[in-house]
Amino acid sequence: MPAYIVSAPVSSGVTTQGGVDRIVVFAHDAADALDMAESYTEKGGNANWAAGTATEIAAAADMQDWRLQVIVSDTSNTEVVNETYTGIASDVLDDLGTGMATLLNATAPIANALYTGATQVLIIAQGASDALGDHSVIVKMFPPVSNGGEAVTIAGFVGAITDEGAGSADLSVTLAADAHVVPSVPVGLVAG
Repeated sequence: MPAYIVSAPVSSGVTTQGGVDRIVVFAHDAADALDMAESYTEKGGNANWAAGTATEIAAAADMQDWRLQVIVSDTSNTEVVNETYTGIASDVLDDLGTGMATLLNATAPIANALYTGATQVLIIAQGASDALGDHSVIVKMFPPVSNGGEAVTIAGFVGAITDEGAGSADLSVTLAADAHVVPSVPVGLVAG
């Protein structure tokens, strides 16, 4: 069910419970969202909400400007790889995994990174070929930075990490499926 941001007309003087003039409503469509907003007002039957606006809140369609970071440290906790891949227009999570594998393969001492979309597994370093299996791995996913916001990692995109095993083992991470909803903050609401 979609959600809508319903805004009362600025000049109408309409207020909702608590004195705010915008609310988030779950509804079948924009018309129902406006009706629901009207039912939430302090005074019943206030038709001014019909002149309001209902804007659907939709999940982001792609992962443009999202950043996938992989850090590999050796057994003495010294970073040997620190790479960040940034998504471009129309990228989905699989594209970020594939892009990171390409980036890692261009970064010594890794030469055999691989992303498999069917399993969402990013092999950061392959077994005996790269011989980094005893190293530790940190994987982070950052949303686009806008309006000067702090870059906070979104943990839901990063699953199980395999690291610190035998030197001949794979270093890998399982990313979330492409169906994972791309979170976003489409608007900020200000209390009246």
